[in-house]
Amino acid sequence: MRFLILCAAAALVPALPVAATNFLGVQQDSMRCGRDIVRVGQQAFRLIEKCGQPAYREVVALSRLTDVAAIRRGDRLLAARDSSDLVTEQWVYKLGRGRLTRVLTVTGGVLTDIRLHDRQ
Repeated sequence: MRFLILCAAAALVPALPVAATNFLGVQQDSMRCGRDIVRVGQQAFRLIEKCGQPAYREVVALSRLTDVAAIRRGDRLLAARDSSDLVTEQWVYKLGRGRLTRVLTVTGGVLTDIRLHDRQ
């Protein structure tokens, strides 16, 4: 009988609202900075306007993008090449005592990821 009660109670646990709980390392789509909210997809300068400079900032990847376009002029085939660097950075925000640290990923000047991390 005791086993059946435990199984019934365990079956109810997944019904609890998971969205109301933030787990460490979980991706979020927005973050509050004071009265403002920043969202994934916003430009990095808006993030700095709303949240200030991060406590820590590090370049984690550098990619070179090369576009090649073929252009035909009469009988001649011309190739045009355009290269640019795509920088990926991680920005760390410590938003105050008792709040979890956020690690934000900025790629090409756009906020692409927000993750919760343990207090440090």
